[in-house]
Amino acid sequence: MKSNIFWKKGVLSQTCHLFSSNAKFGSLRFKTWCRSADAIMNGKSYRFQTNGFITQKTQIIDIDNNTVVGKVTYHPWKSKATMQFENKWLEWRFDNAWHTKWSLMSTGVSSIIFSGSSNSGRIECDRVDDVLVLTGLYINYYYKQVSAVIMMAVFLPIILSNIGG
Repeated sequence: MKSNIFWKKGVLSQTCHLFSSNAKFGSLRFKTWCRSADAIMNGKSYRFQTNGFITQKTQIIDIDNNTVVGKVTYHPWKSKATMQFENKWLEWRFDNAWHTKWSLMSTGVSSIIFSGSSNSGRIECDRVDDVLVLTGLYINYYYKQVSAVIMMAVFLPIILSNIGG
């Protein structure tokens, strides 16, 4: 039987709240422009720490034990990522052109399916795995930040040239 998890994030909020059966059981708090986020789910605390410049990678850290439990490698030109977790590899990817659906897949089979807008959405999975659910949301946020930086780099010079003259 599939589990449904719902997530909500306020328009200007940096915190994404996770709900199941209308009960809050987790959150993911993004640190704007700091390349990290802190998460709590089912009483466990995690930190997502992104490092690197051209080839960026994120370490998923179990804060309680201070151990790295997973790693994410981004493929920026493809809007895909590869995740290593518990000696297995998973692929994260967008499932449509509007970037409103994405999934984490293991050996070609969707393990977790995500859908939503910028403020809310739904997560469908056979088995709720805290780290995988949180990572799927974090990677989506990562790519939204990358898109925002690209948009600023493209449009800021145009705006400034129109102001100047």
